Amino acid sequence: MYTEFNVKNYKSLRDLSVALSPTTLILGRNNVGKTSLLEAVWIHFGYDISDLWVRTHSFRGHEITRNLQEFFGQMVNRFDPQSQIELSAKGDWGHGSRTLYMKLEPREQFETNIEPPPTETMGKQRTTGIAKESAYQVALEYLAEDGLRSKASTWVVEEQLSPTVFGVALRSTRIPHQSSIRRPIGIFQASRTPYVERESADRVSAIATEKQTKVLLDFLRVVEPRIQDIRTHTEEGKQYPEVDIGEPTLVPAALMGGGFIKLLDIGTAAHYSRRGGIVLIDEIENGLHHQTLPQVWKGIGALGKAFGVQFIATTHSLECVSAAYQAFSEEGADGFLLQRLQRRDGRVESVKFDIATLGAALDAGLEVR
Repeated sequence: MYTEFNVKNYKSLRDLSVALSPTTLILGRNNVGKTSLLEAVWIHFGYDISDLWVRTHSFRGHEITRNLQEFFGQMVNRFDPQSQIELSAKGDWGHGSRTLYMKLEPREQFETNIEPPPTETMGKQRTTGIAKESAYQVALEYLAEDGLRSKASTWVVEEQLSPTVFGVALRSTRIPHQSSIRRPIGIFQASRTPYVERESADRVSAIATEKQTKVLLDFLRVVEPRIQDIRTHTEEGKQYPEVDIGEPTLVPAALMGGGFIKLLDIGTAAHYSRRGGIVLIDEIENGLHHQTLPQVWKGIGALGKAFGVQFIATTHSLECVSAAYQAFSEEGADGFLLQRLQRRDGRVESVKFDIATLGAALDAGLEVR
């Protein structure tokens, strides 16, 4: 579990340090860097997956372009592609800090003939073309005081799909660390992430296999008290979760509404990331009625304990903050922190509220947002 996280030169976060707990809620105004902080944690957690930083752009609806310098520069503070991003963390692993460095560096550029498989592109069959690799690559190096080391690099290949059509693809190399220790799994739930039935079905099946369905059902009852069971349905090669809510037939989970899907995604992600993983949730209150939020937070605390998972979420909502305080003040003071991000003198800084501080601020009617 992360206990401290430091960000340098990632997007709007020039030099930010935050304390983290088993459950941490990130609060702040629009465009202050809440989502960027979640992205930075996710990239660091998946240090040996070289294209995670590209996926964070995709979550925001922005796809990679052939100009890797410009594309990388968009994720660097002050849009300076020559700056190095540094993400470091301390945790309960007990061996000091672990740091991921990201930078743009030159690489040898060359062209090569390619023989791609036949596919349909722009209404025409794709033909043999030229692959032109970018002159730069994004290099990632992960260094830990406990001896873990990993290196990776990512670059762009521009492929000629037809005489007038070009496509952009990613290429990467990786030198993994030699540790036999299983790296826990991190899940990023972006605010715009669509529901994926097959993925959800696989996770529901895994929960059933380990006889943990009751934990998930207890969480889902926050928004659907009628639910009696959830299982995976398979038909003609298609799989999807379906639920028993006491009706004559089972109901596909996808038809249960946004709040239900939100909790289903959170609950199955927690199990998928079990035993030391992390679940990152952007704008956690989206799709949830404010009266359910205290029980949602209690459920998240229960999921964290049941599966050994750390949660970090963002919000704009004072109701969400108050609900988290209500839930965790009853559970105990050690499992929750609120971190408010704010701008001061052109920099983003954090203000920490533990349960006692947050309770005093809320009782006094102070503005914690």
